[in-house]
Amino acid sequence: MKNLVKKTINLTILAALSITVFTGSHGAVSAATSSDIDLLNPYAGVNWAKDGQYLSNLHTHTTFSDGANTQVQMFQAYQNLNYDFLVFTDHDFIASPWPNFNINDGKLTTAGGVGGTTGLSSVNGWKTSNVLTFKGQEVSKTGWENHHFGSYFSDFLSDGTAPDCATLIKQCADYDANGLQVLFHPGRYAYWYYKADGTTKYDSPRYSDPSNADHTNVDSRFYNIGSNSYDVVNSAINPNIVSWYVEQYKNIKSLVGMEILNAGNQYIRDRELWDDVLTQTMPARPVWAYANDDSHGTGNDSYGSSLINRDMETFVLPQKSVTAFKSAMMNGNFYVSSRYTLSGKGYFTSGADRTKALPKITDITVDKTAGTIKITGTNYNTITWISCGNVVETGDTVNYKTTAGVTKYVRAVLTGDGGESFTQPFGIVDASVSGIISDINAIPNALKKTDSSKVAQIRAAYDALTEVQKALVTNYNYLTAAEAKLAQLAASK
Repeated sequence: MKNLVKKTINLTILAALSITVFTGSHGAVSAATSSDIDLLNPYAGVNWAKDGQYLSNLHTHTTFSDGANTQVQMFQAYQNLNYDFLVFTDHDFIASPWPNFNINDGKLTTAGGVGGTTGLSSVNGWKTSNVLTFKGQEVSKTGWENHHFGSYFSDFLSDGTAPDCATLIKQCADYDANGLQVLFHPGRYAYWYYKADGTTKYDSPRYSDPSNADHTNVDSRFYNIGSNSYDVVNSAINPNIVSWYVEQYKNIKSLVGMEILNAGNQYIRDRELWDDVLTQTMPARPVWAYANDDSHGTGNDSYGSSLINRDMETFVLPQKSVTAFKSAMMNGNFYVSSRYTLSGKGYFTSGADRTKALPKITDITVDKTAGTIKITGTNYNTITWISCGNVVETGDTVNYKTTAGVTKYVRAVLTGDGGESFTQPFGIVDASVSGIISDINAIPNALKKTDSSKVAQIRAAYDALTEVQKALVTNYNYLTAAEAKLAQLAASK
């Protein structure tokens, strides 16, 4: 995390403008002066007093790929920890919705099914569960050197012919417009590592950077570093790969986020990478934070850490349903937590104290007139506010209009004795374009011919902007992509 920087917000709208812009569902907004700042709040639709908070793990392996336990055993372990949503993401294999299990031996008696967005049905005396699921997999046929990702709500299966990961993600996104994707464990691909002596630099084994003269790949299981010769603390984000992430998020709308926490914070710089990406994509293109166990069994690893309930998401939903959950995945209505961020060494420690509760967010209040965001919660000692990788404020409240260093976005970290919880990023945007940015982001991935009128209104609003304002609408490519798709639909029978 970088040091506190003292700099003022420098917006690019320099003078008062008099035009009025129609921005679709947000109505008419007048062009603004440089002092008018708006907030794109991922929790704007959350009713903290009434909505439920639901625990989830979206990265789970079983004996269908490289996991040590069956689906039944994994399900039982998470059910016993009161999880609400559990998705199996075996490598290049879709074993969801819940198959019909023989509870006595944990083996499949039938191969999968259709539907199944409700909990596990009563089978062989197993009572109906409240744990919900949906289709998922870890798309891995990208080669070790390329990025794995989670595919959800889709039947896409890779045939292994994609030349690179970016192509494969695009193939997955194009296969089913209703599907969503999340980049998994970016630390495998985005770090430079150093020998314990701090001198010899190595690439991640998953990405070889030609600009690194010493790009000898380390052992393919390098993340089991422990006391071995490669030091996880002596690592750094490879700056040459950040642009790759930015390109994927700007080009693929259904790629909703990345894991900033994986398997007990085993990649300790993933929040730093997230900030590097957000600094280039925000405020128009948020990248939501995900946190998952990447569980491969129900026991402990070689460092004494439990393989489950390490990193997790808490979704804040008006009702417990897969439909509400999917909407929140797209809109950022959740926060993430980890038990393994306090030491700075991830799970390469003796483990976390699970008797202590993780920080819980109970309310987020935004005052757009005053320009403040206030967080209320439990089980925390401090709240730290971060913008573009810099600590800009501490305490339960930040003023996004006046606090030095706040630009593009701000996010919060709640730190307690039991671990840390992380909000999604709040976008800091000129008020004259906040409506059209939101409208473009709200264009559905699965377009229909009936969406033509809405998209045409957004186009008219964009065309009415000044050139300076247009430069602020950095998600403009989503509008052009939607127009191209609608043109294809119109041409089809």
